[in-house]
Amino acid sequence: MDRNNSIYGKILLWTPILLLLAGCAGMDENPVNADPQDKGESQEKVSSSLKVSIMSAPADAAADDSNLNVNIVDFMAYVFDSSTGLLDITFGMDKDRNPLGAAENITETAGGGIEVSTSAVTVGRKDILVLANLGTYSGRQGVTGLEYPAVTEGLTSIFDMNGKVCTVGSMKDLIYDGATAMPLTTDGTVSVTVQPNVANTAAVPLVRPLARYSLAVDPRQSEKENSIYGYIDGAAVYKPVSMPKSFYLLPEIKNGDWTVPDYGTAFAQDRYMSSQYYSDDPLAGSEIHYLTENRAQDNVAGNTSAVMVKTTFRPRELYDQNGQNKIIWDGQKYNYASTGGIYNGNGELPAAAPDTGGEAKPTFWRLVSNDGTSWGVIYFYQKPADTYYDTANWTAVPYYGRVCYYRINFRDPSQTDEYSVQRNRWFNVNIVSCSGAGFDTEDGAISRDPSDPAQETTVGVTFTVSDWKNDNEIPDIEL
Repeated sequence: MDRNNSIYGKILLWTPILLLLAGCAGMDENPVNADPQDKGESQEKVSSSLKVSIMSAPADAAADDSNLNVNIVDFMAYVFDSSTGLLDITFGMDKDRNPLGAAENITETAGGGIEVSTSAVTVGRKDILVLANLGTYSGRQGVTGLEYPAVTEGLTSIFDMNGKVCTVGSMKDLIYDGATAMPLTTDGTVSVTVQPNVANTAAVPLVRPLARYSLAVDPRQSEKENSIYGYIDGAAVYKPVSMPKSFYLLPEIKNGDWTVPDYGTAFAQDRYMSSQYYSDDPLAGSEIHYLTENRAQDNVAGNTSAVMVKTTFRPRELYDQNGQNKIIWDGQKYNYASTGGIYNGNGELPAAAPDTGGEAKPTFWRLVSNDGTSWGVIYFYQKPADTYYDTANWTAVPYYGRVCYYRINFRDPSQTDEYSVQRNRWFNVNIVSCSGAGFDTEDGAISRDPSDPAQETTVGVTFTVSDWKNDNEIPDIEL
């Protein structure tokens, strides 16, 4: 595979850009950098002017981004000589709008962008990296402690920027209480050839280091063919259950493989968030929920990003403790009916009606293998009798109030595993079908960490993955 033309090759462009923790902010000079004289560059260099338009990450047209300002509060641009890989100049702006380094004529543009000029850049091919909004994190040791890296013009190599790998803590550390801005980065290097005696320009777009996601349940999933045993009929709430405890503000590749962040269930105790109302518009989300980037080489058990959905499941059929006396859910009359009468309606109750157990909604049972690998598709309105099933290998599990939990693994169907969650992307998750009840407990959903995240799951899911600004939409792909 040609890595220069593959997506792998494109992702390599990310590696020279690095946001660093304070503990890693001091950047040593690289003793192995070649002397410029050895490259035949002892002659006097010619300077020219360069105007750089730095474009902020776009505001979200379908949601309120006011809780985190996406405008540029402060920034630093690093201009490297393409032929030597050495830093030519730096220029930027502090949070008080004061110029830094070789910056001149800083002006704000529409949409929160910045235009900045410099007359100190040398002629030739250049690679530009920009980091923004790190000043607001400066000194926050123990949280993220992000600071702009210390560099030396003429000595710091672009590979030094790549080689200093630091991680941010959890997403909560990045978006701490009182945060007024989000760190922004360039999406790869921006190249420009600086000519003498002309008005050189370059446009540098910035992106967020996070993704966002939203979730909805399609009420029409009850009509899908694979919802033969039941369907989700209640409001769904959701929360992340498996995310990186730390993540790279920009990923690093070692020996051709993506390094794996420290994953865990750090957010398992988070509050549940209400799902949006379903809309045929795949980008109709009304709430912002953030997701850390996941670029592990192999999306397998231990490093798969996931969300847990809590909802209620409606079995189409229920049986008594002996697997007999079936009652059937009538979606038109909103009750269970059988030859013995009507349950939950105005008619006579069957002799073996489900025990509500004091719950607002009835409880049902199903059989689960003791090794957790098999789940029965028959549901019971009475606890199955010991004589009905093999108690040595199966357990009757109750679903109180019909509440159950589903684990949905995030993945971009258009990408390979190592690019399953990319920054500045929007994952809109629609539950479009349901083949059975989920887990009976939160712990069951949390511990269900599959070795293959692409495997078939109980719920049918459509991921709509798009650019955060709603452009370049990727078509829905059902799983």
